[in-house]
Amino acid sequence: MDRPAELVERVEFAGAAAEDARVYLARMSKQEMRKASEGALVKRYPEAQLADDPRIEDDRERNRLSIEVRHTIPNLFAATPNGDGWSMHYAASNLAELFAPPGNARRGFPLAIPLFPESREYDLTVTLPAGFAMTPDRVSRTVDDQAFQLTRTLEIGKRSLHLNLALAAREDRVAPARMQPYLKNMQQYNDMLSGTLHAFKADLAGAAPAKAPPRQSDAARLEQVVANGARVIADAEALGRDPSGALCERALAAAWLGRGAEAQKDVARIV
Repeated sequence: MDRPAELVERVEFAGAAAEDARVYLARMSKQEMRKASEGALVKRYPEAQLADDPRIEDDRERNRLSIEVRHTIPNLFAATPNGDGWSMHYAASNLAELFAPPGNARRGFPLAIPLFPESREYDLTVTLPAGFAMTPDRVSRTVDDQAFQLTRTLEIGKRSLHLNLALAAREDRVAPARMQPYLKNMQQYNDMLSGTLHAFKADLAGAAPAKAPPRQSDAARLEQVVANGARVIADAEALGRDPSGALCERALAAAWLGRGAEAQKDVARIV
């Protein structure tokens, strides 16, 4: 876990989005493409290094285009403060900021959903080093709105973590009478776009028996998110990076734990 991880990033486009991508890529030199591919990830992982030139696959018959980029990233998983394992933050940036919030929740006109009829997906698979023997599990959660559906599924294998977020737009507008339930569902939507994946030393083959069961309660996991957040925020500020993502996650965990005042402090910092 203390060696650099290999990150393979694959972005896929279909239909009109594939046509737009072709036009955009045709204007770029190989050097510009490398710079763009490296720059986007370095914002999230300052130590990331491009391992190879971006690979483009263009299937014009099916009108699909994909870009694959390989990186190496030191410290992708960070040790937890209490030393019981490692954690990794994720954020589904391709699903963020797709729905413009209404200027006024009490409105007389429908709210447009420009995304319709698109569907989008964020898929993350983490393969842990040999030696892990986690208990297989599958957890799924869905936000089901008349205008959209978002499903987040986490599958745990013996030495793998597979996260999938699938979004489908269902309508091109939201009627004024449905604005309140739509906004509540949008809050859940935004909460599901980022989080933290954990790997525990107790799941390593030959590990000493844990003093507590490897499976933590929801409250214990939320407490761990709050504790880890302090380190992540401090590291981000020390490197001159925006800590808003970590502040959001810590605020959400504190809110679920019923510590509203603590959550509001982080929210105020974000604003």
